[in-house]
Amino acid sequence: MGRVIFQKGEAVEEARERFKVLEEGLKKHFPNKIIRGNDDVGLLDIIIIATFGVHKIFHEATGVETIDPVNTPTLYNWIERLQELTVIKEVEMPRDRLVTFLKERNQEIQSRAAASPRG
Repeated sequence: MGRVIFQKGEAVEEARERFKVLEEGLKKHFPNKIIRGNDDVGLLDIIIIATFGVHKIFHEATGVETIDPVNTPTLYNWIERLQELTVIKEVEMPRDRLVTFLKERNQEIQSRAAASPRG
């Protein structure tokens, strides 16, 4: 996700299309997914939160939104429910540190792209 977030245009649109495919798969294979508590977190939950759990922070840092409640409601709500769990909150990186890091990284990438002969 990080690679796509720092890009614009077609790469972001391609990512959104792939997220829609994931969305449809989640709806099909886990139509009634309920996360009951900290001891109910499975491997798929860990993969989802590790991969997409920072989507709002990426949006805040870069202005690029890829996961939202309108286009990917199942994925969005799954992430939201996981982030409410104590076990997830205990291992999350502090939001302010991550936003600062991502903003700096985004500026660095944008500066490099602007200085590039192709940029």
